[in-house]
Amino acid sequence: YAELDAGNYKEQNKHLEYQKKQLKTQYDYLIKIAELNKDSVEVAKLKAEYQKELNDLTMQEFDNISNTYSKKIEQLNNSANYLNTQIAGIETRGYIVDESAYKSLANNEQKQLELLNKELDTLREKRDKGLADGSIKKNTDAWYEMQTTIWNVKNSIEESKNALVDFDNKIRQLKWDAFDRQED
Repeated sequence: YAELDAGNYKEQNKHLEYQKKQLKTQYDYLIKIAELNKDSVEVAKLKAEYQKELNDLTMQEFDNISNTYSKKIEQLNNSANYLNTQIAGIETRGYIVDESAYKSLANNEQKQLELLNKELDTLREKRDKGLADGSIKKNTDAWYEMQTTIWNVKNSIEESKNALVDFDNKIRQLKWDAFDRQED
């Protein structure tokens, strides 16, 4: 599980941060030339271009974070699907599912919940940093995309919490069913 903590987005975003610094240097230089030429139209155009490119790079950073966590969560989902297929096979053959199967699913879901919480925190940090440094403006398309992604992660967190409760209920029901069989 420790390997899931390492994110390849960090390396990708390090390169994007470098690109942002280079972009700023380049546009500062171009804007200064336009100001020296007293070309206010060119200055406005360059500032708008810079803001758009800065916005695009920040969105790439945000997407890198989201994609990295999505890949990790997908692996956990694949594991859960496999466990659910095993449980269905046991039930189809008329056997009783052991408590350990649901504990495995719950453990898998707990890992997913931890990843989702880390993803939420990381996405919020990236959004807030973008707002603070001006690379993202509130109420723009990029900001709304970020908000939608953040809300989707929040919804996934709630679904994960519900799944954990459901697994606890299934384990409790297994115990009751075992008790009932002993009474018969």
